[in-house]
Amino acid sequence: MSARQSKYFLDMISTYNMRSAVENGANAIAEGFLFAVAATLIVAETYRSARKDSKRRDKLDDQLEELNEGLTSLTAALDEVKGQLTDERERYAFLASIKHSSLTCIVGPNRSREYSLL
Repeated sequence: MSARQSKYFLDMISTYNMRSAVENGANAIAEGFLFAVAATLIVAETYRSARKDSKRRDKLDDQLEELNEGLTSLTAALDEVKGQLTDERERYAFLASIKHSSLTCIVGPNRSREYSLL
């Protein structure tokens, strides 16, 4: 092999190595770009999902708070109705005793039982 031929092979090898290096560099840049895009999409989707879950939890917390407030107001209303019912029972018992006393005075003690059922 002559010096001329060896120089030709060296030029050919260096050209081949240069072309291969450019192709490998281009592939590395393209793969890096794709990796960056994929990583960005994954991070964005994770962030979106976390925000969605957070909004859902906030909405459920608000609904739970509204239900608790409603339950509190219903409990207060029930207590008020129970108080009114107790007052009405006492009033009924008082009126029944007045009725019995009045019948006893009017009709007599023996016949007041007949009229107390009315």
